[in-house]
Amino acid sequence: MAGSTILLFAKLYSAFAGTLLIGYLLGRVLLRLANVFLPERNVRIFLSLLSGLTVLIVAYASMATRGVTILLPVAVIIIAVLFLWNNKKSLNDELVDNSHWSTDLITILGTGTLIFSARYFLLYDSSSEFLVTPFQDYVYYGRLTQPLNIAGIETNVLEAIYPQFITEQPYHYFDVWLNALLVKCTGVPSVWALYLTTYSVLIVVVATGFMALLAYSAGVKQKWIPVLSLLLLTVTGISWPVVSEIDFIRNGALIASSTLPVLPKLAPVYIFLILAVLALLQGRYTIVGLTLATLPLVYVSTAPTIGLGVASLALFLWLRHRVTLAGALKMVAPTLFASLYIAGFYVLQPEPYQFPATGRAFALSTIIPSWSEYRTLINIGFGTLLNFGFYFAPYALLLFLLLRSRIKKIAYTQQEVLVWFGASVFMATALRAFGSHYIDSFQFFANTIIPFAAIVIAVLIGIALTAKTQRHYVLTALVLLVLAVINNYTLFFERTKTLSATRYSTSFLRVVQSELQNLGPRGAFIMSPDDYENVYMMSPDSYVCGTYVSNFKNDYAFTTLSALDLEHKRAEPHFQRDSIQAEQATRKSSFYRFQRFKQMQGQKLALDSAKYQFVVENGISFICTSKRATLPLVLQPLVDRSYRDSYSGEMFYVLRPSSKTLSNAYY
Repeated sequence: MAGSTILLFAKLYSAFAGTLLIGYLLGRVLLRLANVFLPERNVRIFLSLLSGLTVLIVAYASMATRGVTILLPVAVIIIAVLFLWNNKKSLNDELVDNSHWSTDLITILGTGTLIFSARYFLLYDSSSEFLVTPFQDYVYYGRLTQPLNIAGIETNVLEAIYPQFITEQPYHYFDVWLNALLVKCTGVPSVWALYLTTYSVLIVVVATGFMALLAYSAGVKQKWIPVLSLLLLTVTGISWPVVSEIDFIRNGALIASSTLPVLPKLAPVYIFLILAVLALLQGRYTIVGLTLATLPLVYVSTAPTIGLGVASLALFLWLRHRVTLAGALKMVAPTLFASLYIAGFYVLQPEPYQFPATGRAFALSTIIPSWSEYRTLINIGFGTLLNFGFYFAPYALLLFLLLRSRIKKIAYTQQEVLVWFGASVFMATALRAFGSHYIDSFQFFANTIIPFAAIVIAVLIGIALTAKTQRHYVLTALVLLVLAVINNYTLFFERTKTLSATRYSTSFLRVVQSELQNLGPRGAFIMSPDDYENVYMMSPDSYVCGTYVSNFKNDYAFTTLSALDLEHKRAEPHFQRDSIQAEQATRKSSFYRFQRFKQMQGQKLALDSAKYQFVVENGISFICTSKRATLPLVLQPLVDRSYRDSYSGEMFYVLRPSSKTLSNAYY
């Protein structure tokens, strides 16, 4: 490793280990206050980390936003869960619980070091002193720390010039707030803090959750629990070479592209679902209802599936006389409250300024299907189920082989988990079909069902291996390992491509790092129309070139100056249906808003003139262009110097000093 890489590793690992330590110790204090004593160390570690980190994250979010955070009830719910979990039975329980602080920390840091080191390898470049820049989505999530830390607003919009367009927006803020806290405390680049520290912390919590689930099956051998838990982190749909290239199968590829250590954004969903399943296995139905209420708050896209899933579970338990009607209502009530809280929270926030025909109502009307499309929606639903079955079939076969002599018995004893999972799959499938006009609609299915499927598999493997011989453990671990290799073997041959990451030359990054130290916080980027392969890529916040800027700068604004010919794009088959959403996306850029305001003031500017005025009036210090894009002639007189990256072909233009000085990127 080069010296700078070693220093970055040390900073990120220190933040990682420190966060785990603080989270665990805070969680242990909370468990003590709630009078919860857990002799089973895997459950104790998981509950300690979950509760400690949750309170830490919500406390920081509440301070930064002055209480205006969607996460506020999450800490209250988790503390309530701890008090309901109260299980002190004897003085001996307390003595056993208190005697394992050091061994708990060894387990946490040992597991954590393995996970952090493996994930650091994903971005490590042995030929450079810099890391590979991760996938666009993680650069975007990392940049969301700016509105959180600087403006104190929970928004997924990176508008930095026109504050009237900013307001609170529903999103997944649990992980982003943890990253904001780490960036605030360490000052390291937000993209590295997010991908390598924040998500590694959350993955460790998931791993300890899998340990707790396996430990629930008392017959599972202790020495195998850490091994199986690490392997369970890789459970997702299996992408078979060649077969997965069939168009129908490839349409569900998101199911197989979500290996948690590689693409970790669903880690918060895993964490709270594991807690709910753990409570269900112990018959703590009220805790199940409370825990599930956190998920819509933590990860809003899970709300419909979670809500309908908990209602189905409560109905099943009531019909089977396992809870009273009052008990069933107590399970459903917290999620209903969370849903009402979410609705009330966002209704009470100020409506952002919108140009005509660009507001929320207009956007919503474009994604609701018509009644005449019911056959298409049914086909989409069946297609989703077939895809899900294909991708997860290898795990089903493994479980069949392990449980073949006990399938009926296990199906009966675990019917609560299985019925809940089945109902959730059905609900998620229906939502995927109904929301098919929305470009991200597959997330309605994948964001809940991929974590849930892995958790159910973990539960069944734990039961299947109870009282089994060493040979069964070895074969199970070997199968999980082989499936993980099938999904991820390309990481060893074409890691950058597999991760959809970007590799830049060392000399280029050195120059950019030096230049950015003396440049203002606002920049722009230009991409060619050919760079936009689908509607999703038209988002001016989440799909950009020049992602290397995030390697060195936290406080920066980045707006597009790309000229998109939407009329031309509408002629392309994969843009036709989503053309309205494409137009919506292009209207979210600061440059588009600049043009509209100029028009409203009676100034009709040509496109090139508008670009020139925008750059000058808003203190743009640098411009990044993609390999296929060119800098407009009108902007070339503003360029002081430029650099081309020999790997990606991207250009970095340093503009002449502006008369407008900015203390930060915002407003």
